[in-house]
Amino acid sequence: MPYLVCAGCAVRFYTSGMYSSRGECPCCGAPAPSRRRARGLDDDAFAKLYAARATPLLELLERLTGDPRVAVELWAETLAHCVLARQRFRGQTPDDAAAWLEAIAYRQLARLRFHGHVEPVSLRRLGLDTPTAHCPVVAASFLAQLLPEHAIGIRNVG
Repeated sequence: MPYLVCAGCAVRFYTSGMYSSRGECPCCGAPAPSRRRARGLDDDAFAKLYAARATPLLELLERLTGDPRVAVELWAETLAHCVLARQRFRGQTPDDAAAWLEAIAYRQLARLRFHGHVEPVSLRRLGLDTPTAHCPVVAASFLAQLLPEHAIGIRNVG
């Protein structure tokens, strides 16, 4: 059975609720340790994920769709969805973030196959247009649109 360790007196408490209703250790009064992990992907982490995974993601989508125009549309919608959903990210490592990004891309691909076209729902919510092509300049400007506060530090994306 999982347990928590009190930071004040090092007594083990099983997670079934041994702490008092005020969230304190009954022995020493130390606050109960949080069982929640930090959630979300901050802007810096998203910019790093974008720099590392944007081009490989586009290449993957081009292989899966066989159409560069559709791949760019899926790529843009996937990244826009990631911006909107980044507070729900629960991973801890860059590999977790890459897997999360690819899972969203596969979900967007499934929607494409079901509906027959890319629905730019996330792009519309952000007020953005779909990029027409992918190159380092377009990639950098698209990231600047996704995260305007990081427009200064993204000149080397690509």
